Amino acid sequence: MSHRPTFDEELLSYLGVSFASAFTFAIVFVIVHTLSLPKSDAAYGSNPFANPFISQVMCFVAGASALVAFPFYAWLGRGLPADRVGWVAGAVTLVWIIAATPFLGPIGWLGSYAALLVGLIVARVVVRPYPQKIT
Repeated sequence: MSHRPTFDEELLSYLGVSFASAFTFAIVFVIVHTLSLPKSDAAYGSNPFANPFISQVMCFVAGASALVAFPFYAWLGRGLPADRVGWVAGAVTLVWIIAATPFLGPIGWLGSYAALLVGLIVARVVVRPYPQKIT
């Protein structure tokens, strides 16, 4: 997008980024957590998405997390392109989830909220704002 969006457009963009990233984080978390289970676990080697309970809980938690994260995206990303903020903050958060979940288990998900906040602060610093309109 070459022009600065209106306030409503920007909020809608960040809502979409928030939901897309939350569901991406949830899927990656479930995969990494499943791959890091010990062989003695009953769920070892199983397909976690074949279990409707896991899918439903994952979708609920991802949706709730998106709603929690949305104000932070909108506040720390104001005036910046939402797609670029999403990529930067998402990369930081995915690195945390992939690196921490095998060692910390479910705490890896809780830590992803702090990682997202750090990612949004990094994005605030490194992402260039929209060009100013010359009148």
